[in-house]
Order: sequence, then C-alpha cells, then structure tokens
Amino acid sequence: MRINADDPTVTTTVMVSMAGGTTSFQGVAVDADGKVWGIGGSDTANIIQPGAGLNDAVVQPEPVRGLLSPYTYSDMTGIQQRLAATDEPGTYRQVFEGCAEGPTFWSDFSFEAETPAGSHVVFLARGANTIAELESASWLPLAGAPSGGSDASLLRTLMISGAAEAKYVEIQIELYVDPGASDKCASSTTQSPKVAGFELSYACKPEDPGGPE
Repeated sequence: MRINADDPTVTTTVMVSMAGGTTSFQGVAVDADGKVWGIGGSDTANIIQPGAGLNDAVVQPEPVRGLLSPYTYSDMTGIQQRLAATDEPGTYRQVFEGCAEGPTFWSDFSFEAETPAGSHVVFLARGANTIAELESASWLPLAGAPSGGSDASLLRTLMISGAAEAKYVEIQIELYVDPGASDKCASSTTQSPKVAGFELSYACKPEDPGGPE
C-alpha cells in the first residue's frame, strides 16, 4: 500500500498475483534501491518497484525463490532503520576519564571524518566531576565537518560551562544526511558520513617534588 503524505486518505494498493491467485504478504521491507520486498511464503519474496506516481508500480514477474525462512521483523535488507527514521541523526557517545588525582587540564580535540556531499558530522562535548553530574550536564558544540576543520579547542568549549578542569568528559558524535540530499525511496548508503577516529588531549598536575630534606 502507498499513502499520500499530504492526504493520508488517498491510498493505492499493489496487488501481486501468484500461483493460486492474489496473495497477501506476511511483511514487507525496502532495500537500498527503493524496491519493496514482500514475504509471501516460506522461501519466496515478491519484489515491487514503486514508480514516480502513487499508482505507478512494477511487479517483478517471478518471485525470488530459495530464501531460507525469510523473516520480516528484522532489518532484512540492511537499510530499514535508516529509511524509517524521521531524519534523526545517528549518534555515538563515549566518556573519558581524566587525571586520577587533582584537576584535569583538557586541551585539544581532533578528528578524522568523511562527509560525502549532502552529509555532515557534528561533535558535542560536556564535562563534570562525577558521572551523575555528567549525565545531567548540557551539551556544548565542539566541532563539525565538513565545515570547521578537523580540530578544535576542547578547553575553550568546556570553559563555557565551567568544566575546564572536570574529571570526566563525554563526547557525542551526530551523523546527518542533509534534508533533500536524496530520495528516501532511492537512498544510497554511500552518502552516509563516517568518523574514522578522534582524540582528546589533557594534562595532569605534576607531582609535588617536595622541599629539601
């Protein structure tokens, strides 16, 4: 079934004829080429290519056979979560612990990222002296790609919230595909941004050598 997003009352249903007549699918999934896979039997799937208009669709004449108990609750085509998302970014978080004793002097942040046309990456940071405080701290913009270069001052960012000498720092990475960069029904995984790695720098207070004995 296809639904008009501007008027959900306007719908169309694609009927698939198989041996024995019309069948109803146990479940459907969309692949990276925008084709709809309909699971209708224990070892088969029918493939439908949606057209430009609501009533345009091409049904592959023969079903795909020889599948091993195809299952539709999982991400069977490898792109379901991305296609179903409402433009929410992919995220990654990591907590870093500073010096064991005394204040931690955070300094620089650097990263390596790939941002194909139509995508970008945002780095956020927050700091606190305990994990409990860290979880409630506000996120602050740290760096971004493709704009903003590949390094930033972590110290300057943490100073905004008074956490420049915090024991713990958490980094959040947000991966975006820009709105309008691609048609979700023909989404290409090559547009996804990638972060190969990132580094944080800090220093600890030198141990007091003490006075003369």
